[in-house]
Amino acid sequence: MLASHHYRSIRKCLKISSVTKFKVVLALACLVLSLGAIVINTNIMLSVRNSVSPEKLHKSLQNEMQHMVKHIQLLSSKTNEEKELLEVYHKPRMRLQNGRSITTKINVQQSKDDDNDTVPFFFQKNFTPLFVLGVGRTEKVSISIGIPSVKRAGVTYLYKTLQSIFRNMYPISEDDVSVVVFLAETDTKFVKSESSKIYSEFTREVDCGLLQIISPPKNFYPSFERLPQTLGDPTNRLQWRSKEVVDAAFLMFYCHNKAQYYLMLEDDVTAAKGFITGMKEFAEQNSDKDFAYLSFSGFNSIGKLFRSKDVPVWVTFFLSFYGKKPIDWLMIDFVHMKACHPELTADQCRQATQNVKPHSDRGYFQHIGKSSSLTGKHQELVDSSFSDRQVANNPHENPAAKIIATMKAKEGSNVDDWYDDSGGLNQHFQSRSLNVGDNIVIVFDRPQLLLKILVKTGTTTEEMRLKEGSAVIEVTQAVSMTDRDKTKIQYQICATFDSNGAAQCLLNHTISMIRIRMLKTSFSVWFDTVFVQ
Repeated sequence: MLASHHYRSIRKCLKISSVTKFKVVLALACLVLSLGAIVINTNIMLSVRNSVSPEKLHKSLQNEMQHMVKHIQLLSSKTNEEKELLEVYHKPRMRLQNGRSITTKINVQQSKDDDNDTVPFFFQKNFTPLFVLGVGRTEKVSISIGIPSVKRAGVTYLYKTLQSIFRNMYPISEDDVSVVVFLAETDTKFVKSESSKIYSEFTREVDCGLLQIISPPKNFYPSFERLPQTLGDPTNRLQWRSKEVVDAAFLMFYCHNKAQYYLMLEDDVTAAKGFITGMKEFAEQNSDKDFAYLSFSGFNSIGKLFRSKDVPVWVTFFLSFYGKKPIDWLMIDFVHMKACHPELTADQCRQATQNVKPHSDRGYFQHIGKSSSLTGKHQELVDSSFSDRQVANNPHENPAAKIIATMKAKEGSNVDDWYDDSGGLNQHFQSRSLNVGDNIVIVFDRPQLLLKILVKTGTTTEEMRLKEGSAVIEVTQAVSMTDRDKTKIQYQICATFDSNGAAQCLLNHTISMIRIRMLKTSFSVWFDTVFVQ
């Protein structure tokens, strides 16, 4: 009602009075304004007295008075610095890492307690991350992938998960996807240490906006110690599963405005080749259905694709019942509420729930985690419908070109097949005993206006990568056919291979030839992907 308005009036007046000579006068004026607002509120209440009981009117007026007194006492007893901390604000800080400038957003919020019984949890919390590494996407994309991650005793699966996601995503899909890793811990030392490791391993992905790492605000979590026992779970398991629900809700809400769809994953999965393309095709096939989510895994909280416009409702539901059931059970309850009603029979309800969660004919994600984030919990469950064979064809083709290589191909690989695969992950080019100056030259049939060149090296086990600084990608602008035959062609370096064996060149120029040139010797290199757009 008008209560929130006069509370803000009190704050504003008191803040002004603290820096003027008329503190007492202004404080009294604020009190008069507040009393006036209460009178107005009372008149409004009385005008609807026929539909509201006298007891409720009395209680509302009493609450108005109590809140007014409480806020006057609170504001008058605090310093200016403490008053500022009552409001949410962002303080950008710059830090250097590996020679790069990374913006870290810091959010500060003061909260005396978390009384979740009186105010809906969803509406009293701040959803702005405390820590952000990477600029992320500046424009809305098709799919945002959320991966919550927490500490595990003696083991981590996050890096294998990210490697699988980035490798099995066709390069043409990268610019239409946002991946957000949510380090769901309030231990700032852990967050900074872990984010530094992630950045070191996935530098290109962070720098180009494909990957972003965030952590929660310090005062975001409720008091899990106060939760009532449910389902017969011991306290540690109750708190663990309840936090898992809250983490999922936070990440969903943070990501939902980034893309048309939100993909729910965990930090211990691997992906099938071409999974992004496959999910887009499946979503298009079901675009006319009012589904709760699209399912790409046999596990309830893995591989679920939500329409972003539906995410706020899911988040509200999760944060309303986070302490009641595990997240996969809550998802079952939500789907049941959406699809069923008391007039349906059990069989009809079962069919209705299946209709609102269309399932792909095979799993796109496999669960690989054996050690749970709950200490002492081990699990061997896998998705029997999963297959690592490609789920969709690569929609991209590299421009027609002739490939000339001074590197010797190992048996079973061919440089032409590698280029023609266009980043489809079905072909590779392997060479041994590479010397300084060895190269692969891509000569286009006709000059091409290029935007992006991406070359990745190394196998799925990270072997046979090009070492950092051991090779470069070079380009030359449009030249005539006769000039191509000349020995001295001027190339310009557009990218150097990084510590992860990858090089990416972003440009907007007409290019006649591309050259991958060795700067250092190498025993063996596995050229995995070449993408030219």
